[in-house]
This record gives sequence, C-alpha cells and structure tokens, in this order.
Amino acid sequence: MVNRQQYPLAFDVDGNPLDVPEDAESWRVRRNGGRGRPRAIFDSETGLQLDIPITSKIEDLIERVPDPDRYRLEAVDRDGRIIPGLVAIVEVAEVASTPEQDAAKKESTPETEALREMTTFARQLVDANNRTMQALASAFGTVHPVQPPVAPIVFEQPVPAPAQEGMKPEQIMSMVMQLAPMVVSAFKSAVSAASGAGAGA
Repeated sequence: MVNRQQYPLAFDVDGNPLDVPEDAESWRVRRNGGRGRPRAIFDSETGLQLDIPITSKIEDLIERVPDPDRYRLEAVDRDGRIIPGLVAIVEVAEVASTPEQDAAKKESTPETEALREMTTFARQLVDANNRTMQALASAFGTVHPVQPPVAPIVFEQPVPAPAQEGMKPEQIMSMVMQLAPMVVSAFKSAVSAASGAGAGA
C-alpha cells in the first residue's frame, strides 16, 4: 500500500509492485507496444528523451504520451543514468469517445481538413494585413483629406483712357478769331472808362 501511494506507476509486467530505491528520480518513458525494441519518446519542449517524476500518476503519464499504447518506464537516478533492473510496464488504454466525437471523426476528411487549414491561413493573413495597415497609419500620423486648389483672385487693371491728341492749328485759329472781338470790345470799354475818369478830374 505504501508503494502504491508513493509510486503509483511502479509495477512490473505481471502487476507486482517494484521496490524503488531512494536515488530514483524519474521514469524514462519508452513505447513498448508492437514488435522490436522499445522506442524512445522525446519531449517536444526540451528535445530530450521524455522523463516524468518518479511519483507520477497514470493521469500524468497520459498527458505526456502521444497515443494509447503499452509503455516501458525505466527508473533514472538524479544524474540521468538508468537504474538497472528497475522497469515498470504501464498500459494506456484508449478512452471511449462520445457520439459527438465519432461524428466529428467521420466528417473529418482530407478535403475538409484542407479547407479548414486554408480558412485558418486566410484569417491569419487578413489579421496580419490589418496590423500592418495600422502600423503604417500610426507611423505617418493623421492623414487629412486633400483640399481642392483655391482659385487665385485676379484684380482687373482699369484700362487707361486714350490720351487726347493736341489741338490742330486750324482749331486754335478758329478759337482766336472767336475770342478776338470780345477782347477788342473789352479793351475799348476799359479805355473809355479811363478817359471819362480823367476828364472829370
């Protein structure tokens, strides 16, 4: 009972409990099903052979192994060396699936899987494009709409009046002839007024 509680996986192929020494640190997991030698299982995170703690339960093993099968557990010490003669055998049975899971397996065909992968890829591509456009928009700042060009204001210059041409000699003579009688009459009036003023004196 003590062995079952401390080391739940420490049983041989016949189901007999194994004596686990104090220097045992972990179990090295190997696939033991089928023919041939046991095959190593590698940890996807470390890339090393899969080791689980010596006190692991069957639930811990199921979470780490890829498929239901028979597995060989070899005890390993603190230095990573296998302890000779200490081997446990564990059978991981396939869990019964639900009707929903069976229906999903039937619907899962190569065509549906390819369509699902294409849909996922398209979604990722659209998301990446949106992130790229947002990054460009933030890099260039706020974009203002293009304003139409403003028409220039044109001030029309006034057209200068044509310069008047000089008076012709004939026009000057005509004006002189018209003014001459008026000048002569005014001159005579001034002379008569001056003579009258002198006689009265």
